Amino acid sequence: MCLAQILDVFERVRAHLLFRERAALLNRPCRIEVVGFSRHLFFPDLGNTELKLNPKEKTLFLFFLNHPEGVRLTHLCDHKRELEQLYSRFVCSGDQGGVREAIERLVDRTDSNQHEVLSRIKSKIIGAVGSKMAPLYLISGDRDEPKKICLDREFVIYRD
Repeated sequence: MCLAQILDVFERVRAHLLFRERAALLNRPCRIEVVGFSRHLFFPDLGNTELKLNPKEKTLFLFFLNHPEGVRLTHLCDHKRELEQLYSRFVCSGDQGGVREAIERLVDRTDSNQHEVLSRIKSKIIGAVGSKMAPLYLISGDRDEPKKICLDREFVIYRD
């Protein structure tokens, strides 16, 4: 790696940290942009940091972003059709059976897949926005209560 590339990497890291500090000082949430058909997720106020989620993680995150009132995890099975539509957007295969099977695992309370996906989302959000701002973007809620993303939807921007 040449010196110019190393300096560029350091500069991007520095800029990202400054964006985080500024957002924390302003005590205001960062916007999240949902972009294009494939629904890429960016934090424009954090140097356009991308929240990189795999298809199942993105499906669950966007589902809860679309339900500000929250949904109990035990009621996810009532939303299978919506989850399947979201998930089929993010997988390359035209295999509807595979889509149904993936969503069946996600909504099955006896399978640990749901909690694994939520845990991975949490980890990736903390990595993107930091632990101080993360609670606004996490899918959270007390046991047996609706889970939701607390972020005020005025900070969510959809772009094609």
